[in-house]
Amino acid sequence: MSRHENSKRLMGRVLTTALLLATFAALGADAPAPPITLPMAPVPTAVGTKMPARLRVANDEGAIAPLGSYFPQGKWVLLLFLGAQDPVTHGYAKRIHELAETYSKKGVWIAGLSVNQQEKLAELKSLAEESEWPFPVYRDLEQNAARALKVNETPIAVLIDPGNVVRYSGAIDDSWSDERLVNDPTLKRALDAALSGATIPEAPDVVPGSAIH
Repeated sequence: MSRHENSKRLMGRVLTTALLLATFAALGADAPAPPITLPMAPVPTAVGTKMPARLRVANDEGAIAPLGSYFPQGKWVLLLFLGAQDPVTHGYAKRIHELAETYSKKGVWIAGLSVNQQEKLAELKSLAEESEWPFPVYRDLEQNAARALKVNETPIAVLIDPGNVVRYSGAIDDSWSDERLVNDPTLKRALDAALSGATIPEAPDVVPGSAIH
């Protein structure tokens, strides 16, 4: 990778961090402010690897089961790693609803995963109900799914094919704070490609989000 490309990547992350900090300031001193990452290396990815069968999640009643046991056979699966207190997740709430409405009707099975240790699953469920997300939410026990799928931030979308192989992992799009400024609806392009049998685009290296903690 050239020095120029590295500089562009770093500048993108600096601008993302500055925008997040400005948002926290606008929300006020009492608003929760989860840690913000400023990665200096390419975003890790699990694309091309098979999802481990051992990963377990809990539902809102406390029942524990393998994550893969919920996957319907022969369907694409979209996992959304989300933070109930994360302003970036909140910024995407409406778009998450619209994407889920559209692609669940096209046969994609979708689920949300609560990953931050200090958050309760009930918090994400409340956000899901408020935002009318038409999919279940689960607790990623001990962040096993996040680690196995190399997810370090929220929100992150992981698209898995019917053979349980990760085909996309990354951002929903390139403008978390204002839908009108979206230039690249990356997740939508990945979903469309997956369902049509076309080549799935790579996720951008710069991911707007907050560190999992």
